Amino acid sequence: PYDFNEKTVDKDITLVAQWEPKLECAVTFDANGGTMDNGESTKTEKVTKGKTVTKPNDPEKAGYDFKEWFLDGGSYDFDKGVDKDITLVAQ
Repeated sequence: PYDFNEKTVDKDITLVAQWEPKLECAVTFDANGGTMDNGESTKTEKVTKGKTVTKPNDPEKAGYDFKEWFLDGGSYDFDKGVDKDITLVAQ
């Protein structure tokens, strides 16, 4: 790393930027015919890879009670870290 506190530069230098990949995953909540608290049928949250996503307020669907969120046909564990983009579907 370059020391930007250096008071003098006595020769030509080239500073090269260093980059890290942004480690975010998208978690999409699909209300499956209902509506989310944003009034839409879906809602997407970004989370840092490996971190957990916060469970949103239950969606609403006329004539139905919300049961739980499913991933790939099974119950989703909100204590599990997210390691890729996923879509959770309301049941």
